[in-house]
Amino acid sequence: MFGINIAYCSHIAGGHMKQFLLILTFSLAFTVAIFARAAAPTIHMVAAPISDLKYSSTSMIVKISGYMPNLCAASPRPVLTVTKDTGVLQLSVAAEMAGDVCMAVTMVGGTYELAFDIRSLKYDLADLHVDVNGIYRFLGPNGLQVAEVDFSQFSFEFPFATQKVAGGVFTVMNDGKLIVIVDKNTAFEVRSPFINLKKYIGHQIDVSGLVLENQKPSIGGGAIERPLFLLTGLNTTAH
Repeated sequence: MFGINIAYCSHIAGGHMKQFLLILTFSLAFTVAIFARAAAPTIHMVAAPISDLKYSSTSMIVKISGYMPNLCAASPRPVLTVTKDTGVLQLSVAAEMAGDVCMAVTMVGGTYELAFDIRSLKYDLADLHVDVNGIYRFLGPNGLQVAEVDFSQFSFEFPFATQKVAGGVFTVMNDGKLIVIVDKNTAFEVRSPFINLKKYIGHQIDVSGLVLENQKPSIGGGAIERPLFLLTGLNTTAH
């Protein structure tokens, strides 16, 4: 595509040759940049079917389990949709998928579990451009009401998640603490009072959650303490 006529180049001398090569180099770099941008995958959301949904009005925790639509989907999270009825929102789950085509689209992905404070959905109300201090009824996948919440009683505190970890290995330490190993330099201590994490030990998982403590030197300036990661979402292809 960018062939050079040697006979022509032999007649170009001195500064003209340098100018020609500079233009050629710029053209090549510009073309590569265009193709690289065109090849960059776009992230879009796909529905992640719900198998079970429970809500506790005492703890205000929503627990959802289901399955990923295909092997390319990851990082499931709750999603709110405005309905035709005033003050009524549909609660569903969506996952991220890179690109428009998944080669494994016909293969069902792994399972997922979410356990989050329903008050975190106040951030989603803001994204929907509805009254963030309104009273809302939430409908589950079967169209039945699962919760009613007066958001005027709560301020913006913790969102559903502040960080996602893709492809971490879940393991247990000698002291009994559960951690997700991201790489040789990064690991999180993971806690979740509402999801049984032990059944995922030894498996590669994707997790979402809140980092409650940042890394800091331990007493004496020795090893770095692992940040505490409060898990709100988990998905895997191992189950």
